Amino acid sequence: MTQNITNPYEAIFQSAVEGVIVSDQKGTIKMANPAAEKLFGYSSKELKSLTIESLIPQKSRKKHISNRNKYTKSPEARNMGIGLDLIALHKNGDIFPVEISLTFTTIEDQPVVIAFIIDITHRKEIEAELKLEKETIKTYLDIAGAIFMVLDQDGNIKLINQKGCKLLSDTEANILGKNWFETFSPPVRKDKIRQIFSRIVSGDNQKRSFEDYVINRNGEQKVVAWDFVIIQDKSGKPATMLCSGVDVTERKKAENALKQSEEKLIVYATELEKRVSDRTKQLAEAIKSLEVANIELQEEIKVREKAELDATKAFQKEKELNELKSRFVSLASHEFRTPLSTIMSSVSLISKYDTPQTLEKKTKHINRIKNNVNNLIGLLNDFLNMEMMEEGKLRTACKWFNMDEFMQEVNDEMQAITKSEQKINLINKVPAGNVFLDYQMLKNICFNLISNAIKYSNIDGIIDVVYNKRGENIEISIVDYGIGIPPQEQTHLFKRFFRAKNASGIQGSGLGLYIVRNYVEQMNGSVNFTSEYQEGSTFNIQLPIKYDEGTTD
Repeated sequence: MTQNITNPYEAIFQSAVEGVIVSDQKGTIKMANPAAEKLFGYSSKELKSLTIESLIPQKSRKKHISNRNKYTKSPEARNMGIGLDLIALHKNGDIFPVEISLTFTTIEDQPVVIAFIIDITHRKEIEAELKLEKETIKTYLDIAGAIFMVLDQDGNIKLINQKGCKLLSDTEANILGKNWFETFSPPVRKDKIRQIFSRIVSGDNQKRSFEDYVINRNGEQKVVAWDFVIIQDKSGKPATMLCSGVDVTERKKAENALKQSEEKLIVYATELEKRVSDRTKQLAEAIKSLEVANIELQEEIKVREKAELDATKAFQKEKELNELKSRFVSLASHEFRTPLSTIMSSVSLISKYDTPQTLEKKTKHINRIKNNVNNLIGLLNDFLNMEMMEEGKLRTACKWFNMDEFMQEVNDEMQAITKSEQKINLINKVPAGNVFLDYQMLKNICFNLISNAIKYSNIDGIIDVVYNKRGENIEISIVDYGIGIPPQEQTHLFKRFFRAKNASGIQGSGLGLYIVRNYVEQMNGSVNFTSEYQEGSTFNIQLPIKYDEGTTD
């Protein structure tokens, strides 16, 4: 089929949900719709500079060129790679499964091939899940202690587990497809069993279980106790019958043997009856006494167990409170004493600088006072935020704002508190646009992580602040090349009041990362880090572009 493409079809081409790529006989891409651009990660301009083979993994390109040349000699509308798994190559190097339909036409008197491409990743995942589920069910049936079998409406065997194969002394391959009544029912019972089967399938027989004889491949006769379930099709009509059975041959033999010894047991029972009656009376009195004692003992045990549990809980709670109080007192006494001492010293010195020549020194001490006051305010805010988190009072106040402007503002503010020769690099490849998040929470997250990077880096260190939009998320990474975190202490990093040993001489409350994690989780995000001791650390934040309060834990 040949057709000329004209302008009225442009809207269809551009809005198609399938990826559509038009190439010439040499495989050079001439046109691609937006769905194809999104599918492969290239812009329209980039695609037009490529050949079809650029969108295929390297190992398949040589063969594809040969197949393409054959197709251009005898073009026809058809599906590509029937019976094969077709793989495409994304710009970022990822490969993904696709389904491709080919057709051909003429554009401006030049023959071209049109490929319609669908990403079938989700379909492949579903197929894999169904295959795994089928194999799992088959495994369950095979390890089951009962016989499982599925018959169609004519009594032909459609499924049987290993227990059933063992009963019939044959392989699954030999059994499947055979008619149950003709192959495995005793000749004298065949017609009777077929009638019962028909009545069960039609619904006339309400009985769903019975025992019957089975003849296996070796000619052995077995007795099986069957239970049946009718499986209906989409229209509600009977389609197949699920049969589960238990080989009761040995049980039947035992029942017969038991019946033969019944008379002897009756004689023995009569003799024992009188003895038992006497002993029963004695035991009844003893049991009654024991029951009363047992009830009293059980009540006493419950009371003691409850008392022990309450005491343990109270002791543990008191221990945690004492540890928390001790940490708080130690931390507060240390973290408040240093800035307050600095403030007192600076105030004392300022009073001596009362001439124009000492203005610079006075300004220096005023700035020291401001910085230490800000440190105290930050420390107090950390304590208050921790209290709100512990009491479950932390709430979000989300709004729309521009992420790029926000990150530039954070960068400008943090530049002001860097050490003398430190440098902060703000890195972003593509504008992130608007986000719907808690502005102040996100700002506190960034301030905490960047200020940590500043504190734990050398005076001439570099700090990289990288942010990018990825799918429906915003990703932020804070990278420093400072003192790093000892490996043995990394598992405790997000605990309240925890500070690594190599940070003991640097000012901090031990609450910053604890607060960061809670803020991030409050907005349905995640935080993780990597660190090499004496080489630096990287903290990664991932947050949804639009926070949905309905999904908050």
